[in-house]
Amino acid sequence: MHSRYFLLILGCWFLVSCGDKTPNNQATSPDLPAQPTTPAATTSSAAPNPNTGTASNSALPMLAGTPAIAGSGCAEGTTQLEFQPQQASFKLSINALELGTAQGQKTNLTCNLAIPVTVPTGYQVSIVPLHFAGSLTGNGLKLELRREYFFAGTTGTPEVSSLALPTDSQFNISDSVNNEDTLQWSSCGQDTNIRVNTRLLIKGGEGQAKLTISSTDPTEPSLFKLNYRACN
Repeated sequence: MHSRYFLLILGCWFLVSCGDKTPNNQATSPDLPAQPTTPAATTSSAAPNPNTGTASNSALPMLAGTPAIAGSGCAEGTTQLEFQPQQASFKLSINALELGTAQGQKTNLTCNLAIPVTVPTGYQVSIVPLHFAGSLTGNGLKLELRREYFFAGTTGTPEVSSLALPTDSQFNISDSVNNEDTLQWSSCGQDTNIRVNTRLLIKGGEGQAKLTISSTDPTEPSLFKLNYRACN
């Protein structure tokens, strides 16, 4: 009788022992990657550090907020701005600026743009050049287009284009970045505000003028992209 109880207890112990064994092919923890991951290539869409408001050292320059536009020629309701979060570009459409010498028409219009940019260590950004296209009609109309590209807290070099009938009845002016001009590049590794102030005014004669402002990209005039480079 005792031997039967002994064999029964021994069998139960054996079954319990086998059931408690942990398999060797245990699944990987969901908190860990199944295999080492290769760091993603750095892109301009890297998100800023929410604690500092600046991009990490591995990020590229990017928009820090929605660009601001203002002026008598860019009043509210005359522009359409599409901010693309965490990217180095934005879309902006500006209604044509119209001025003239007839009664009730404006002879002086402004349109100013401010673009906040996060610039990580080791990079600098350039000004954002604009493209201007327009037309003049009337009798001896003379027009002056002024624009100044600069960074907040600094002054730039004003650029002036004089236009007159009849030779400039239709005109296209496309500005560009001068890589050798230090005034057209921000300080290395410092967040900044890219600014451009434009003014269109009639200087003589009679008639009307129309001006459109766009980016220098002929394939997508409403798309404005940041231009940046590595610096020492």
